[in-house]
Amino acid sequence: MGADRRMGAKGALGEEEAEMAPAVHTPQEHAEKMCALACCPHDLPLAKIKALAKNAKYICKSCGRVAADQKNLCMPEAI
Repeated sequence: MGADRRMGAKGALGEEEAEMAPAVHTPQEHAEKMCALACCPHDLPLAKIKALAKNAKYICKSCGRVAADQKNLCMPEAI
């Protein structure tokens, strides 16, 4: 599978599949996504998650978490 398919390029996947394909992030970028912040309940940075979710405008199509800025979600969609 080529990099274009993993990134969901519409030329490599069907239109609907491309919309649902996970975005590719560096490890540093992924560490700031809501899914990464909330993955380990025993080490949950609740204050940081609350700040990112306050006045949410986007929802993640992958996990359902919400954030005010789309950069904090893997697959953001406007609410």
